Amino acid sequence: MLVLKFSYCEIFARYIAAHLRVLIGMELVRRYGYSQFRAAKEVEVAQPLLNYLLSGKGRSPYLESLRSNEDIMEVVKGFAERIARGEKLTMCGMCSELRKRGLLAVLVKNIDVCRKRCDAVLPHL
Repeated sequence: MLVLKFSYCEIFARYIAAHLRVLIGMELVRRYGYSQFRAAKEVEVAQPLLNYLLSGKGRSPYLESLRSNEDIMEVVKGFAERIARGEKLTMCGMCSELRKRGLLAVLVKNIDVCRKRCDAVLPHL
């Protein structure tokens, strides 16, 4: 029987990157005074989504779990600061930074949608 396994890159791109981009966008608005439009454009998410979450109308259990993790939010704030300074971030760079800090495992474990798949794919996490 052939079992396909997912790489860190696939898991990051499929389940984590969009959530991080939203958090970075929210940070850009709150901390750096970006307009929602500008922040959404910088992190490549829809401006209405940022508005929905920033206004408190919408809640995402996964986003809330990320926001409650101080280590993850420290990284998010660092990414936002780098964008505010004019740096361009790549998905590979973000994923590598999270892996170096041991946070990718935390992110993967918190994803309800892929919990069983990730446990099977990355049992050492």
